[in-house]
Amino acid sequence: DPNGPVFDPVHGVIHHFYQIHLAAPPGHGPDYGHFVSKDFIHWAPMPVAIWNGLDSSFSPPKITKYDNEAIFTGSATVVDGAAPDGKSPGIVNVYPGLCNKNDWPACETGTLLAIAVAADYANDQLLTNWTKPSFNPIMENTQRDPSSAWKTPFGDWRFRTYNSHVYGAVSEENVSHAYGSNN
Repeated sequence: DPNGPVFDPVHGVIHHFYQIHLAAPPGHGPDYGHFVSKDFIHWAPMPVAIWNGLDSSFSPPKITKYDNEAIFTGSATVVDGAAPDGKSPGIVNVYPGLCNKNDWPACETGTLLAIAVAADYANDQLLTNWTKPSFNPIMENTQRDPSSAWKTPFGDWRFRTYNSHVYGAVSEENVSHAYGSNN
């Protein structure tokens, strides 16, 4: 299930993500696999980008109960100001985490949306280390398969889930604090 293709304009690398079933405890799978290219012809496999139930950018890995069941199809988008300096473009992965009510009490539908960003964007040219910000999840009780985000002529961001719900943020600064709409 390949998803989240994105070109990193800072490092000149094409990233592609996919569902891979290698869940580490406490997760069950799938997780986010990752491969890269500079020319769309030659591709190299990378380590798992995002583990369900774990944030592997910490040592030891930090448990994330909000996505401990699985991570499904998501998307990646280049967002101005998402790099560590707060000004340069960076890549934001939006993914649906599957949760269970025993571990995440706010889990009503079994699905929520969360984000992951490169842990060391400036120095990790292949983006092999991703982190889950502490404000996750960004949307509770939603559906899966968020599209790649797009910026409207008015400067706000939008993405759509498989059930045609549109979510958005009014600026790069709060792109991680999405709100919902049925329009």
